[in-house]
Amino acid sequence: MHLIVTRPQPDAEDLQRKLEIRGHRVSLAPLLDIRMEGQRIPNRSYQAVLLTSANGARALARHPARDRLSGRTCYAVGPQSRSAALAAGFTNVVEAGGTVTAIAERVQKELEPNRGPLLYLSGEETSGDVEAVLKGRGFEVDRVIMYAAVPATHLPPAISSVIRRRAVDGVMLYSRRTAGVWGKCIEAHGLEPFSGTIIHLCLSASVAAALPSGWRVEVAALPSEQGMFDLVERVSRARAES
Repeated sequence: MHLIVTRPQPDAEDLQRKLEIRGHRVSLAPLLDIRMEGQRIPNRSYQAVLLTSANGARALARHPARDRLSGRTCYAVGPQSRSAALAAGFTNVVEAGGTVTAIAERVQKELEPNRGPLLYLSGEETSGDVEAVLKGRGFEVDRVIMYAAVPATHLPPAISSVIRRRAVDGVMLYSRRTAGVWGKCIEAHGLEPFSGTIIHLCLSASVAAALPSGWRVEVAALPSEQGMFDLVERVSRARAES
């Protein structure tokens, strides 16, 4: 299959390599530009650090507070966040299950509010409100914005071209925000008449819901990178058999 990868760098190139190893052709169209913020992190005795994106860990890796935080338990939303946390120096990293809801549930199950505050390292925009959920359960949460994800307004010319030539089989979408940006870019380029042949491979039903109705959509059985790979293979087999 010819797939468009919309993840920001450096995740886009990492995903490209993994898909090409599996025999797919890949074109890159990162729809979010990650810009590190370097905000001040309070000097408190946190019982745990929460990460809902690998970018939070990458921002911490270059932050002056890294050394005093790396000994804390880190709850990472999924395998990429876990790998980034380990690379940032954390030694005790819990992979929480792939969704924002799962990380909040895991924290509630394993931690207690009276044992100290939590540090949540996030972007300017998030796909769920971990902070509000945990505060509602009695936890004290310091949210520190570590990066901004700036949305694209247009697709790269090469991507627009392959869509017009109907030379793309699918586009991989990992977040509601990315799905929304994709839809706006398609509209900005006047590509709606060509989008009907593209299969939108979505991490979750929530991501799929951000797309215009009537578009071809397939949703991963599990909200994880492996779930997306399994989805790609399922769709690829179905296309080959049709």
